[in-house]
Amino acid sequence: MQLFYYFIKYENNPKTDPLLVWFAGGPGCSSFTDLVFGHIGPLSFNISSQWEDGLPRLESNPYSWTKVANVLFIDSPVGAGFSYATNKSYIPSDTNTVKQAYEFLKKWLIEHPEFARNPIYIAGASYAGRVISTLMLEIINGNEAGSETRMNIQGYIIGNPVMDDFVSKHAIEYAHRISILSDELYESAKLSCHGDYEPIVAEGNAQCKEILEATSNCMDPVEESFILESKCNVSTPEKWCRVYYRNRMSQSWANDINVQAALHVREGTISEWFRCRGRRSDDEFKYNSDVDNSVSYQQNLTTEPLRALIFR
Repeated sequence: MQLFYYFIKYENNPKTDPLLVWFAGGPGCSSFTDLVFGHIGPLSFNISSQWEDGLPRLESNPYSWTKVANVLFIDSPVGAGFSYATNKSYIPSDTNTVKQAYEFLKKWLIEHPEFARNPIYIAGASYAGRVISTLMLEIINGNEAGSETRMNIQGYIIGNPVMDDFVSKHAIEYAHRISILSDELYESAKLSCHGDYEPIVAEGNAQCKEILEATSNCMDPVEESFILESKCNVSTPEKWCRVYYRNRMSQSWANDINVQAALHVREGTISEWFRCRGRRSDDEFKYNSDVDNSVSYQQNLTTEPLRALIFR
């Protein structure tokens, strides 16, 4: 198993300041996205530039997290981004992704001993919520068991985390809080569905099913990633469509042979780079989601002397 990574040193004092290890969501999305989408990395695509006949242009991101920490972006699980498996029949899962990430971090710290004592924070977004809490416990247990590569783990950060399969309840409550759903419609949904908005439950409750269809009609026109925007045309997005237009730019940039050579991508290891695997009909990506609920892992972490930030 070969995990690809991007490492950006802290701009001031990299030898003493935190090492933040970033995992993308998906599962199967490349952390390159977070490096160049202007979220946390030092670079951002220049949306206003003309690039159709060449490579998209990059510009400096003044809000980069590398102004406060060293950031290690990992393409995980195997199969995401430029990471690959030599065994073509290999199927990644939540549990083996955690094991591989832990082994990778130990090896990386051995190869980069100047960062071995830095405070370490594990971070990520979306589906990484299932993996990060499990990885945190793996690191803590390894430290307690006397691992030769002891990590100075200090905390974790998760944005918009997927922790279980019951997302419908939270989506409706959130849509109401930000005024996408009216008070009247939200109260009707609570009353008719008894606070349980899963489609399988609604099948046996005609009134609940009707109300959920009404909530979907309100929520469907809204772009989930940026709720102040309308939904985009995914295949031919306009520049104002921030996520999907950047997806197009990253697809062009990361698949350029000169870019891959500059990044030291091993030739022939992947046929095509995808921002997120399995989203296109011609790209099959098998993944076993074997951690059904990571809430209990989060509860275990609350007993540890750690700093935590979980946000939407």
